[in-house]
Parts: sequence; C-alpha cells; structure tokens
Amino acid sequence: MRNLLRHMPLVCLLVPCLALRAQTRNPYDLELQHLKSQWTAASELQKLVLLDRIEHLRDYVDDRQHVQQMLESVKQTDTEDALIKAEAAAALDDFSPFRLPSQPRALHWYIRDGTCQRILDQTRASAATANDFEVLAELEHLCGSSEAVEHMTQAARLGPAAWRWSRAAAFASEPLSTFAAIRNGLALDPANSQLKLQLASYYIGRQQLEKARDILAYAAQTSPDNFVVGERRAALYL
Repeated sequence: MRNLLRHMPLVCLLVPCLALRAQTRNPYDLELQHLKSQWTAASELQKLVLLDRIEHLRDYVDDRQHVQQMLESVKQTDTEDALIKAEAAAALDDFSPFRLPSQPRALHWYIRDGTCQRILDQTRASAATANDFEVLAELEHLCGSSEAVEHMTQAARLGPAAWRWSRAAAFASEPLSTFAAIRNGLALDPANSQLKLQLASYYIGRQQLEKARDILAYAAQTSPDNFVVGERRAALYL
C-alpha cells in the first residue's frame, strides 16, 4: 500500500497524458474516412480525383490495407463505370512493385492515349462552379497541364477554402505564386498543418531556415498527431 501511495502522484500525472494519446488519431486515417464518405455522391470525374487522393494516402495511413481494400471494392463492384474500375485496377497495380513481363500493369487513365484530352474537354465544357473548377484543376494536374494552378486559384476565389489554396500552392511553379496561395489559405485557416508544411518548405527553399524551424515548431504544437510535421522538423534539424 505504501508503494502504491508513493507512486500515486506519478500515476495521476500519467493518466491524462495516456488518455490524450489514446484519443489522438492519425489525420491521414481521418482523411481516408472523409474521402470514403464522399464516394457515393461523387460524379465519375470526381471519382477519378478521389481515387488519386486515396492511393496517395497509402504511405500515410496507419494500415495501408485499408486503402487497398477500398480500391479492391471499387474494382470488383458491378455498379461502377468501366473507367473508374480500370483506374482502381491501375492504382492497385501500384501496390505491387515487382511483376513478371507476362503480367503487364494496368495503365492510369491519364497515361492512356487520347483519354486525357477527352476527359479534360468534357470537364472544361461544363465548368461553372468552384467545385467544377477544383475537379478540373485536379484532372489537369494529373495530365500535366500548366492550367491546373489557374483553375484551382479560380476555384479558391469562387469558393474560398484553405485546402483549395493549398492545392493551388502545390500546383504553382513560380515561388511568388506559391507564397501568395499559402498566405491566402492561412488567412482562412491559420493553424492548417498542410499549409504550414508548405510554408516551411517554401522558406527552406529560400534558405530561411530559422523561419522554417519556427513554423514547424508551431505546427508540431497545434497538430501533434501529424507525424509528417515531426519528420520534416527532424529533417530540418539534421
């Protein structure tokens, strides 16, 4: 009993910390859940964008099997369009780094001859809202079109949102355009960890390492469960 009482203050200090740790969630797992919730109501073009985002999360979620299972589900379902099922198959092939020559890889839609132009023409013809221009920009980016940043910026102006400015910054090739998009996004969401990461990368590229250090330190405090922030911060110190 005396030993228990002696260590009781330590237990009282640790319990809240352990409870907080148990409540934290990998933000990329939460993003995957969010993308899943959007699937049913998404159009064919939106699903092409969602598939790319879902595949991108495979190296960030706690268990990449969750990503693979969703892609398998899309590939096997009878209700999806052939284009969507083919794209899910191509994404799944990316999970297998080694294949025999007799087992050719499925091609992503943006690699197949003529498919890019057809889909972009279709999307551009009907673009009118912020959501339309966001989807158009994402598809253009996959096709390697330089118009992606212009259309994502247009989407962000029509429907201001931090994630749209973040994507506009990611698409931009000019440093000033990148910085302007990041600033616009942070004006809407000052604690956004993705924008903070982008701003830190911008300063690292300009060799302003102390500014990058301070930004990553702030991001680590406001987003303690985002391991990418910690990795970038450690890389900066190295």
